[in-house]
Amino acid sequence: MTAPGLAASDQALALSLRGREYRHAKRYQQALTDCTGALALDPDLDRAYFGRGLTHRFLDHYADAVSDLSHAIELSPDDSEYIASRGAAY
Repeated sequence: MTAPGLAASDQALALSLRGREYRHAKRYQQALTDCTGALALDPDLDRAYFGRGLTHRFLDHYADAVSDLSHAIELSPDDSEYIASRGAAY
């Protein structure tokens, strides 16, 4: 996804949000692709790590889920949803 005139961080956010919608639609591979693309554009986007971590958890890829959710927590240590989701992945 590229949008002329849109900053990389904004493109990353858009990909992350689209990934969330794919995840809600149970289109998990597309969700992973978008979240990974978001992180390529903005490696500090905690919500992209969170979204990818949740998607991995739904696919029973628990080690990958814990890794991504741990990154999200490193970036936003006070986010209780991130912490709870990592606990569920464990």
